[in-house]
Amino acid sequence: MKGNFYHQALKLDLGEIMKGKNVLFSWIGDEDIKAFVALQSSSPPNEDGSQTKNVAYGPVAQLLNSKSFDNVYLLVTEKHSPVAKDYITWIKSQTRPKPSFKVIETGLKNATDYTEIYNNARKAIDTACDKD
Repeated sequence: MKGNFYHQALKLDLGEIMKGKNVLFSWIGDEDIKAFVALQSSSPPNEDGSQTKNVAYGPVAQLLNSKSFDNVYLLVTEKHSPVAKDYITWIKSQTRPKPSFKVIETGLKNATDYTEIYNNARKAIDTACDKD
């Protein structure tokens, strides 16, 4: 229930601040990185840079392939920070049409600390809204 409340609160704030824009805020998670690594270890990409393999895309890539966004903000934890740059380069090559991508390093150490997750997400949204 709490998680749903936080999600709804963030969604409402974005609706008022970024009217008319299709915006995605998402954490890069374990499943995104696992899929990325699996895709990188299989056959090379097609000539257009896309991947056509029997390996499943992670949640972020699946969403970006099914919906169009104007702006994409990807939040990164300390755990995923070492591979984030390569992941972002790859995800950009997989996304059509090309949204504006921004990576937000959060410094989050514990992905189960819901208070810190919320605080980092809130800070990322506030920062993005101030700049846009």
